[in-house]
Amino acid sequence: MKTIYKFLSVLLIPSALILYSYSTGSPGGKTGSTGDGGTTCTQCHSGTSIPQSNWITTDIPVDGYTAGETYTVTVTGTHTGVVKMGFEVTAENTSGTKKGTWTLTDATRTKFTNGNAAVTHTSAGNVPSGNTNTWSMDWTAPVAGTGDIKFNAAVNAANGNGNNTGDQIYTTVLTVSEAVSLNPEIVDVTPDNADQGWTGNVVIEGNETLWLNGVSTVVFKYSDNNTIVLTPSNFVVNSNTVITATFNIPSDQQIGKYDVFVDALVETEAFDVNEVQMPEIVDVNPDNGDQGWTGDVTITGDNTLWVDNGVSVVIFKYSNDNTITLTPSSFNVNSNTSITASLNIPTDQMVGNYDVFVDALVDMEAFEVNEVELNPQITMVVPDHAMQGEMVIVEIIGSETQWTDGVNNVMLKFHDDNMIMLDATSIMVVADGQVNATFNIPIDQEIGLYDIYVDDLMMENAFTVDILEDIADNIENQISIYPVPADNFINIDLPENTEFRIVSLDGRVVSGFENSNNNSRIDISALQQGVYFVQIMNSGKYYSKKFIKR
Repeated sequence: MKTIYKFLSVLLIPSALILYSYSTGSPGGKTGSTGDGGTTCTQCHSGTSIPQSNWITTDIPVDGYTAGETYTVTVTGTHTGVVKMGFEVTAENTSGTKKGTWTLTDATRTKFTNGNAAVTHTSAGNVPSGNTNTWSMDWTAPVAGTGDIKFNAAVNAANGNGNNTGDQIYTTVLTVSEAVSLNPEIVDVTPDNADQGWTGNVVIEGNETLWLNGVSTVVFKYSDNNTIVLTPSNFVVNSNTVITATFNIPSDQQIGKYDVFVDALVETEAFDVNEVQMPEIVDVNPDNGDQGWTGDVTITGDNTLWVDNGVSVVIFKYSNDNTITLTPSSFNVNSNTSITASLNIPTDQMVGNYDVFVDALVDMEAFEVNEVELNPQITMVVPDHAMQGEMVIVEIIGSETQWTDGVNNVMLKFHDDNMIMLDATSIMVVADGQVNATFNIPIDQEIGLYDIYVDDLMMENAFTVDILEDIADNIENQISIYPVPADNFINIDLPENTEFRIVSLDGRVVSGFENSNNNSRIDISALQQGVYFVQIMNSGKYYSKKFIKR
């Protein structure tokens, strides 16, 4: 019997050594993982392992681990009535290759095993707290592209009876994915430029961005000096890849290129602030006109909106005194950048430079009124003679005259004696270069050459008063005008080679000289009621007869 006891002692001593040894940690390779060949502590402890969920926890984000980042892995086991509890944990890829690097955070309770490819308990770490024991350690993720990682752990809940019976082995697995490696960037800014003073939305587009996770700041920074910023009044995150920012660009904002920032993400020189293009008058053509000139002036603008916004006033103001003005008779807006103004420059208009105004827009000294040295003169008098006792309408033609400004007096002065004179009974200014004057020549008017005066302007020997018997009696007897008074038509009987015209009592020529065909029927229906004259010319001699239109 003593021999048998000695033999049992020999058998029991190694078992006790094994149990003692494992109480200080797993020998390694007992996690049940693929890389461990599925081996667990049941190889030494009787029974079958029981799989458990959620006994491994980590602080790895739900999006997955990032290569090179370090995370905390915690293994927690629970067993009712447990006396001793140990564990082993490892990390592998889907092929069973050990991945990542373990770091001990509690060397008193944990240690490395399996060539540092796993972590297990120490003798100080196998003492549970009640029915639970927990261990934590750090794991540094492997290189990018490793893929999914499986954390495998085996937990031994021992009953402390000193042998390998009555213990329970648990296994637990946690699989984590590798975070998708994003390369976020800003890929588009629309619009990519705006003027000083502009208000509107700018759409920022990203690629591989996750802006719905939160955006703190959107700001544009001047590329040459990032302390100069352009901040949106607000912004809206439309999606993971789209942000809409609303800007009110100050009118004095620094012009140039701006870097676009969305938090730390930046797109350099992605936006331009343009110098505002102010409207201006850039050309006035022609840029000058003489006193008395009539014509069109084209005003050209740049960045103007004369059609879109409308134009109220076009006016030229004397540069030295803006109270002296030159106003177009009319103007036409041709386009947003072109206006045509019609000018009738008075003969006495102040000479010098004028500022051109289109509403509030002004081009200084853009137009000049030139002084005109006129040499007015009388150039022709038609007819240039009449008989004593005749009423005659004389057309006086002038050169460089400005008779539309007003004519006060027209008279005839006997050339040889200026004290003998005859005033016109009526004056009609037809144009700057024409005045019609009516003279009633007395039957005893001195015959001979007369100078004709239009105010101070004179033409010598311009008119002749002929003796009364200017047209022979036989010709005068052939002249007949009827009916008198007349309504719509008058008949004029004249000798051959005779011309006639009709003039009003105030000297206005109703119809010019025309040849008669002995008998002419004239339509006078369009004439106003009143007294008219038929002025007759035969062989250079004149004769007038009156008729009444009723």
